[in-house]
Amino acid sequence: MRLKLALVVALALLLSACTTPEPLSLALERPHVEGAVTTIAGRVTPANAQVMVYGQAVTVDRQGYFRGTVALPRLGTQFVVVEAESRSGRTTEIVEVTRRQAGPGEEIILGRVHFTLTGVERVASLGEGVLETRAQGEFLVVHLAVSNELDTPASLEAQGFALADDEGNTYLLSDRGAFALGWDDYLAGKTLSPGHTMHGYLVFDVAPAVRTRDLTLLAYGLGGDWAAEVPLVSAGR
Repeated sequence: MRLKLALVVALALLLSACTTPEPLSLALERPHVEGAVTTIAGRVTPANAQVMVYGQAVTVDRQGYFRGTVALPRLGTQFVVVEAESRSGRTTEIVEVTRRQAGPGEEIILGRVHFTLTGVERVASLGEGVLETRAQGEFLVVHLAVSNELDTPASLEAQGFALADDEGNTYLLSDRGAFALGWDDYLAGKTLSPGHTMHGYLVFDVAPAVRTRDLTLLAYGLGGDWAAEVPLVSAGR
């Protein structure tokens, strides 16, 4: 009887050792980018597999779902490596993510004239009393700090500024909005000396349906010695 029981136990252990592990499978959702952070989520089988997102281990729940966040230090396209490992092997996926937005106060440099986005306002009208002016659509006031690292003065000409959306539409500066708000801190038309920083704003008149986060400020030196692109960030829409 004891011999028979020992044989049964040995056979069970042998079958357990010979069991084929569940194949490893890794499925990823479309990455979500919010400002300077992307969220990588997906599902792995078997659920006891280990998952690494950009070199960091993430928690996998009982159904195999996981989620991890990765900081994106710069604008543009970057690649995030996702790895999964189980008894049956190891697999790797490379996710392409594109960061299009600047964070509040983040400096965006595409030349030697530096632009720091410090705030965005969206209003139906500007000015008070007799100076109050209503927008044809909505006024978008972009607050910036501009630094000049050129060896020569940088001219911030009005013709060198525009807003562009994801569909290729462009919006020019609004003189009406600037007049209502006041010219003292209006950046267009100013000249910035080498080594200096200037704080001010620009005013545009945009269609109400256009989302602020889909807009990019384009700034160019008319002499071709500098250029910048500043994606806008809004806490609203």
